[in-house]
Amino acid sequence: MTLVALRRGKKRAIHLPVRVERLSKGEYALLKLYSRERLGSFTGAELPEGNVYIAIMPRVGKGREYRISALNPRGDKLEVEFSSASEKLKLELDNRGRAAKLSPKLRYSIRVVPWKRFYELFERRSIPAEDSRGRRSEPDELAMRRIAAFESLLNPRTGEVVFDAATGIKSYLQKAKHNNARLICGNLSTTILRRVKEWLSYGSFLAYDVEHAVPLRNESCDWVIVDALLEYVEDATGALRNAAELLQRGGKLLLLEPIEAEKCGDFYPQDLWELAIWRPIADEKFSRDVLSATLRSEGFERLAQVELEFGYKIYKEERFTQRIAMYKKE
Repeated sequence: MTLVALRRGKKRAIHLPVRVERLSKGEYALLKLYSRERLGSFTGAELPEGNVYIAIMPRVGKGREYRISALNPRGDKLEVEFSSASEKLKLELDNRGRAAKLSPKLRYSIRVVPWKRFYELFERRSIPAEDSRGRRSEPDELAMRRIAAFESLLNPRTGEVVFDAATGIKSYLQKAKHNNARLICGNLSTTILRRVKEWLSYGSFLAYDVEHAVPLRNESCDWVIVDALLEYVEDATGALRNAAELLQRGGKLLLLEPIEAEKCGDFYPQDLWELAIWRPIADEKFSRDVLSATLRSEGFERLAQVELEFGYKIYKEERFTQRIAMYKKE
């Protein structure tokens, strides 16, 4: 299985965050990240262990060809098996969205991307607002509502320290600039940091990995923004605690919570359209309740929230909800 990632075929691609555990030589179990529930298996070649993204897309160009050797809908689940001459990938997916469009008539490419590498390759465009070249990402009305929700909650005073823990081209950062707050933009990706610096021309920029250490003093910030961060880490609650420790007493944390679905629990808290369609996996161990309990244990009180409701035609009549919450450190 090829260890590269290209953005070809993206409108029909499925990107799955999974944990790879080696069973024997050339044989692996594929698990959900947090609950460790079995999601599938892979046999026939060596894979990197740990957290990875699996990209499944209609085949383009050269590379190994996979065919669907089994496709079994079982209610709201879909069992699918991809086979090449020497490899086999078995998965159980939600029978919806792009997964429901898988077809034995098509040929597929399958790529496995190590966790941090995927972040660099696939998330470069961040979230709404234009950069100096007029480029936008997530330009849909719903995504702009999400950004507006963050902006409505973010209200720093002059001189207060605002730390954006997973920065991007986000228009609400302009509010920190206009309010003369001290803005620190952090990200694992130096590519994203360069683009934000070019676009914003304000603040300081910090390359770091939230799972290892945040190179800021504990209790040194007045505001911490946790937006589209936790789905990229192996220990979401640990990363949230690391971010929360940066706040002084009375400081406020803004959190993008998981997408809640009526029929299948909570999704990872990524861009609304991207996650609900591209990555059809829900995980009961990654939920609004789990994250709220983590913050309560750290001495946080929930002050306010903005709730967004939305739907997708491909999900029939199912409704989705996502909240942007504000917590205060007592």
